[in-house]
Amino acid sequence: MSSEKCPVIRKQCSVVGEQYSVIGNQWLVVGCLWLVLLALLPGPATAQSAGTNAVAEKSSSLVHTNLPGYAGSGSCRECHGNFYALWSTSFHGLAMQPYTAELAKTKLTAPTNEITAGKYRFRADLQAGSVIERNGTVEQRYPIVQAMGGKNVFYFLTPLERGMLQVLPVAYDVRRQEWFDTTASAMRHFGDRRDAALYWKDRPLTFNTSCFGCHVSQLSKNYDLAADSYHTTWAEPGINCETCHGPSLELSGDYHETRTTHTITSTQS
Repeated sequence: MSSEKCPVIRKQCSVVGEQYSVIGNQWLVVGCLWLVLLALLPGPATAQSAGTNAVAEKSSSLVHTNLPGYAGSGSCRECHGNFYALWSTSFHGLAMQPYTAELAKTKLTAPTNEITAGKYRFRADLQAGSVIERNGTVEQRYPIVQAMGGKNVFYFLTPLERGMLQVLPVAYDVRRQEWFDTTASAMRHFGDRRDAALYWKDRPLTFNTSCFGCHVSQLSKNYDLAADSYHTTWAEPGINCETCHGPSLELSGDYHETRTTHTITSTQS
């Protein structure tokens, strides 16, 4: 190829490259516009509920663990069936339980109004399984993942950042069948001064530090001081058999070993 033709070819290639560059930029602009439009479109009505259920399932699946030596309440059922049946439906056994649609349907009633606490307004959405917090025009939902209590009051938990499980700002009075302000109900009354209600995200209302002793079994707090975070786990929600009677894995193993090695083969002498 002659040296005279090379500059011409290079010039033609440069023009073509510039044309493709312009076309590529045009498609990039079109793609960005589509992304903006998709972001502005409203999602399906079930998106919030599906997201809440996913968070609840994730929270429930991550917190359960078995400590060494513990077999769980299910291991007691074979020998102590009657006691297990009484315990599993008692307030001890149900001191904490995952929030479900069935629990909402059978144990709770829908709120008739919002609860105002300072500049915030709160309302439980039982169908979506969440609590709505409103501050002016800003609205935020917090999924209900666990329910505590049930004899007189139900308190509810939601996951926050850094592994914290927080008591939600609305609770349910079982006897009156009505919702009330969680933090206002915890205010102390002094003769010479008035106590102020806490904001519901303050640390005294964090489950990992304040509530666990009476509501779950074999809990490990797993607090990371450097990160100010928790990876709290427990064996079972509620107060299980081994909380009072101690670890049963060895006892359960001995029982099954005895049954295996001492089998009655005949009743005739």
